[in-house]
Amino acid sequence: MNPQIVEKDEWLYRRCPPDPMYWKRTDNTTSSILFKTDALNPELSVDRDGSRMEDDIVKHILTDHEMYGVAKAQCHICITCGASFFPSPLAENQFHAGIYGSPQKEKVNRGLAKKMEKEFIVVQAPILTVD
Repeated sequence: MNPQIVEKDEWLYRRCPPDPMYWKRTDNTTSSILFKTDALNPELSVDRDGSRMEDDIVKHILTDHEMYGVAKAQCHICITCGASFFPSPLAENQFHAGIYGSPQKEKVNRGLAKKMEKEFIVVQAPILTVD
């Protein structure tokens, strides 16, 4: 893993809250709401695979969030949709990165969120407590 660049072949993982508004129950896929950001908080947080095993990635992402789900997509697919990526390591997570709506780090708008919704694959569905 190159700490300075998010590589096109990397898988990106997104933690998904256990709230029905983030999930389409009919086919158990993500909703575009999961990918939208706003001008005050334009970064969409993801974890880079970092050459880790998927089970280890999921375990790390769900630490203290056992009811949540996890979805993934390859970076190059999201770039095709129009997204931009920047490594954004945190003290507690060296694999953290941000997805933005442009190279100028603008918010992820509705159109881009809709495109990414179709590209993310559910790895583990959340435990939904609301019917």
